[in-house]
Amino acid sequence: MRLVKAHIRTSSSGAIRPQTVTRKNALFAGSHGGGRTWATIATLLQTAKMNDVDPHAWLTQTLDRIAQGWPITQIDALMP
Repeated sequence: MRLVKAHIRTSSSGAIRPQTVTRKNALFAGSHGGGRTWATIATLLQTAKMNDVDPHAWLTQTLDRIAQGWPITQIDALMP
């Protein structure tokens, strides 16, 4: 098998720049742990946007479910 022509089109290429800016801002989070937490939250919110999910609604619902005792064994079901 031989690859003759390859074209890659990404609809999310515009989403990369805001994520980069957020990552740079996380450098000033106050501590290494704070930066990692900031980066994790930013990644989850960007994932929601890329999947056409309202980040604010998703985060509100997810935090509410966790506060109400969502089972840790089903944490994957909360991902955007």
